[in-house]
Amino acid sequence: GGFLGTVGAFAKSFVSVRPAGPIEGDTPEAIVSRMRDAVEHGDFDKALAERDALPAVAKEASAAWAQAAADRAAIDRLVDKVATGATPGPAASQ
Repeated sequence: GGFLGTVGAFAKSFVSVRPAGPIEGDTPEAIVSRMRDAVEHGDFDKALAERDALPAVAKEASAAWAQAAADRAAIDRLVDKVATGATPGPAASQ
């Protein structure tokens, strides 16, 4: 106990332990864990789909992130099309 115990308890109040992987369930913590896992695996569409299950206040707080993730997902799809030889539109003739 004593002073060091108090300081330790105070310090622990600032520490947040995150799960090592995706969590099952419908709590915001579980949803965010699955979003984080999807992003770590480069699946922004899946992360955005998971985000749809968040409460409204969390969706509002993550709106800027969601826009950036949607932009990244669109870029990834375009890069995939170009890499496979499919072009997004007709090529200009010269």
